Amino acid sequence: MEHFHIGELIKNQMEKQRFPASLLADKIFCKRQNIYKIFEKDDISAKQLERIADALDYDFFAHYSERLKKKKSSKQ
Repeated sequence: MEHFHIGELIKNQMEKQRFPASLLADKIFCKRQNIYKIFEKDDISAKQLERIADALDYDFFAHYSERLKKKKSSKQ
């Protein structure tokens, strides 16, 4: 089963969009330093991920859904 690191996915999406960490911090009401800490995490709360997804206009939850579908199909 494919494992993914949510912090890396967030970082990669921000880089792709050229979205500054300071702007994301403003949008999710935290300090810029906390954005860099998020990049290091392999999991975060759904509430925090929803805020980040809204700010970046990107569906990070789709990665989890795809992973669950693959897991389910591999059991059959």
